[in-house]
Amino acid sequence: MQDNIFHFMKLVSEIFNPNIMYPFLFILAEVLFILKKKTWDILLISSGLITMSIVYTLKIIINKPRPDHMLIVESAGKAFPSGHSAIAAVFTVIIIYAFNLHFKKASQKNTFLAKNKNLVYIFVFAIFLLIPISRLYLHVHDIYDVIAGYGIGLIVTTLCIKYAKNNQKNNIGFSYDAHTHMHDKAFDLDRETRMQSLIEKNIKIITIGTDLEESTKAKDLAERYENVYFTCGVHPHDNLDEDFDEKDYMGLIESKKCVAVGECGLDYFYLKSDREKGLIENIDREVDRQQDIFVKQIEMAKKYNKPLMIHGRPSLKDEIDNPLGVDAYEDMLFILEKSYELVNSSVSKSNPILENKKANGNVHFFVGDINIAQRFIDIGFTFSFGGVITITREYDEVLKYIPLEYIHAETDSPYVVPRDNEGKRVSKINSSENIEVIINKISEIRKMKVEDLKVQLQKNFIRDFES
Repeated sequence: MQDNIFHFMKLVSEIFNPNIMYPFLFILAEVLFILKKKTWDILLISSGLITMSIVYTLKIIINKPRPDHMLIVESAGKAFPSGHSAIAAVFTVIIIYAFNLHFKKASQKNTFLAKNKNLVYIFVFAIFLLIPISRLYLHVHDIYDVIAGYGIGLIVTTLCIKYAKNNQKNNIGFSYDAHTHMHDKAFDLDRETRMQSLIEKNIKIITIGTDLEESTKAKDLAERYENVYFTCGVHPHDNLDEDFDEKDYMGLIESKKCVAVGECGLDYFYLKSDREKGLIENIDREVDRQQDIFVKQIEMAKKYNKPLMIHGRPSLKDEIDNPLGVDAYEDMLFILEKSYELVNSSVSKSNPILENKKANGNVHFFVGDINIAQRFIDIGFTFSFGGVITITREYDEVLKYIPLEYIHAETDSPYVVPRDNEGKRVSKINSSENIEVIINKISEIRKMKVEDLKVQLQKNFIRDFES
């Protein structure tokens, strides 16, 4: 029995030998870098390098022969920092930090980790306490060595995490407008001036296609400016005469600057008025037309692995058998669940946007309720909010309900000019330059610092449209 314990402790000790662990640390950091977990990459490298540099520097100093009058220094330095314990401390703090991030993001989910986080902490601490215990058991280090190693590792890694978080907040590179129409004819007279202003203000945008002609214009603008991306697709209502043919869009979607398909979806708001004006003959046939081109665009998005840019606008309550006022959203969800084979899926039991996202898209100008929002969240869709949140408080609760990692800011320019705190339009025409107004309003509604919000919005945009 004693031999088995000895061999087990020897194995644990050798696995976490810094000479073996350090190459593993670099490999792990590179893997995480490839997976775009750049914060982990920086923390692992910086924490490990600094910690082990301190440990080995101290060992060199402590082991160096000294004259008699320096005996006091030698006696003060009898604790040789354990490199094993230092490495154990680095990994313990990093892993606990990572789990904490997960628990925050999954706070509204019934994930296994979230429900058993105390057990997770106990397990992690137990695993990493084995390292110093093994060193003590094998008489390689004494308790002072272990304390010194753990102390250095804990202090350095904690400071590195603090520095990384502060540095991230102070280096917010860009603001992001996830849905705009800067190629629109409304900007023909001063587009160049406005685009230069966006560059100077570090604002990146996605200019949105609504039919073949507008999608081509969006592509042309995106390919002229580094800070512009575009989408291609057919709006459900803007062009009632245009069908959708994937072949027409192949030259657009294959562009490196194309980040989504759309805006596409269902718009039932004008069904009754369009029939009265003679623009459509039959409401049911128009619904079928919209659903047909929506399904075609979903299939193209799946084929090219692109997210959807969703436009959804329900009919007025009770106008067309719509007692809850969410008919267009319900039909879109039914189509999406069927198209992505999510019916009776387990995807809603986890955090799909962060773990096993099966569908992919953003619901622009969201005007649904909390129940509809949750159903979109369950299949991995995000939401973008624009100028309307500065005009009415009707969407405050749903905006507060949706987890922050599911939110984007948009202007939908040139439409829906935002208002200031006095209810006045902030500009004559809406443009992407007003994205800061939207971001400030979101931070006000969610009662958080603008800097913290911008950090998360940047992460969301990079994850959904730049990765």
